[in-house]
Amino acid sequence: MRRSKTVSENAGSTGLSRRDFLELSAVFGGVLFGCSSSNSAPHPVKHAPLDGGLEAGAAEAGVEAGADAGAVEVPFGIWSKLRDAVRASPDHLTQVAAALVQKKDPTAIFEFVRDQIQTCPAANNTIATGQRWGTAATLRGGMGTPREKAELLASLYQQAGFTASVMTAFSSSATDITSTVYTQQVSRTFAPTVDDATLASWTEQMTVVPGMPLATTIDPDDSERQAVISAVTPLLPASAAAILDGVPPVATSLVVGTMPIVAVTVNGKVQYANPLLPTAVFGMSYGENLAAAPAADPL
Repeated sequence: MRRSKTVSENAGSTGLSRRDFLELSAVFGGVLFGCSSSNSAPHPVKHAPLDGGLEAGAAEAGVEAGADAGAVEVPFGIWSKLRDAVRASPDHLTQVAAALVQKKDPTAIFEFVRDQIQTCPAANNTIATGQRWGTAATLRGGMGTPREKAELLASLYQQAGFTASVMTAFSSSATDITSTVYTQQVSRTFAPTVDDATLASWTEQMTVVPGMPLATTIDPDDSERQAVISAVTPLLPASAAAILDGVPPVATSLVVGTMPIVAVTVNGKVQYANPLLPTAVFGMSYGENLAAAPAADPL
């Protein structure tokens, strides 16, 4: 599945995209993602730094000696550092959200959900209540229905210690709002906290690990996929059709009239937060006739 082109996944100082970086991680070894070409994981190996600058005792601990590529346990120490580097990237939404929760800044939490979570249509004209995959997946994927954005915002407020709940607010300017809710531009930068020299060092260290599977391209000419399609298609009845609830959405399911928003209590005062509108400010609902409405179950 391709991501929306409205989301930018720019490379950081390493010059690698997130996809390139994850492919490089896979080259380091399949067990990074819980799989391997062999029946057992590679045995850990500890290496001294390539420049010989490891401090005493660090080799036994399997840690780096300074910013340069020091001794790490191979392969597991390198995999751990790759994971940490990705988590420290500003586009790792779950880590960014966790840091904001720790700071307990209600405005910053609101702006994060408003600016970094894209909005997709709900199913069957359920703008105020409809969910597709739930708040956890909405945060990980950076996209959710209007209700999921509001539920995510309320959840982050609750994790930060605030009292928060999702409500609905009616807007008389539904047509104007709709065009901005679904076309919001989101920009994210992939900048893992590792430099090119360290990556090169880790790559060199990984080449001596016994039993490490070599990187291979899966179905490079697309022949295997085409063969499966050719074998399955004749078996399908002529009337077969994909049924996806609410996809593509009908015109009425795109109109944002009744908006899910969040009521949060800050310093004893109830404040409203509307994460759907790109220009919304914390403290304003941008609607009227506020009411509570239970969320529908995810599809």
